[in-house]
Amino acid sequence: EGYTIERVAANFAGDPTLHFPRVYRRLTTPGVLTLEFIDGIKVSDLDALERAGLDRQLIARRGADAFLRQVLEHGFFHGDPHPGNVFILPGNVICLLDYGMIGKLDASSREFLVEFLVSVTTRDPDRILSLLLYSGDITDSLDSRALKRDLADFIEGFYEVPLSETPVGRILTELIEVIAAHRIHFRPDFMMLAKALIAVEGMGRMLDPEFNMVERMRPFVEQAASERYSPGRLAREAGSRLGSFLNLLKNLPDDMKEILNRLNRNKFK
Repeated sequence: EGYTIERVAANFAGDPTLHFPRVYRRLTTPGVLTLEFIDGIKVSDLDALERAGLDRQLIARRGADAFLRQVLEHGFFHGDPHPGNVFILPGNVICLLDYGMIGKLDASSREFLVEFLVSVTTRDPDRILSLLLYSGDITDSLDSRALKRDLADFIEGFYEVPLSETPVGRILTELIEVIAAHRIHFRPDFMMLAKALIAVEGMGRMLDPEFNMVERMRPFVEQAASERYSPGRLAREAGSRLGSFLNLLKNLPDDMKEILNRLNRNKFK
């Protein structure tokens, strides 16, 4: 957990809007984690925040942005950001505590997540279905027609909710439950992410009733999408695919020989 705190802190190095408790290595053992004492106001103590002259709307925006950066930029996020783990320091500085639960998303998972979030917020069942079919996490017995029908029924239930009031975390959680009902394997960290997103979104609306998670997400998703299709990124992917193709050509003669030998020995499955 100590290393986790230091890693997250390093990801936000130079950001004055966040504070991370210092780890006292000399006083830390495998059984005892010794941290800096944080004298702050719990984010749920709205009266104390008001008395201290802190800006609740600014705190809501900063907290959401910090979480989205963890997820979409770093792929390493706090998995349990409930109000008891969030203290506010002077200057509207946010301090996250308790790093016992951490979610991790690799680059491909973050790309999938960006497409998935766009599909959820634009209420596009066809796009969601396409993402699931190409994710590689489906079974041979999947009834894609029934899944598409269930996705359409699910999304229809949110059509009457204005986009500014769309509860992104809850929608994501319920959507994962629909997908799981069709026995499609979903990455465990995505479920942790959905629950964390519910907590962050809830804190945002507790601090600011006008808080809009979709609007906070928009620039991060657009930035991730633009990087996904940047010339440099496409060139790197092309180079990687070329390397894989060359390895395939290199191994193909031996693989073909092995296949023919197995066929001749009737040992091919």
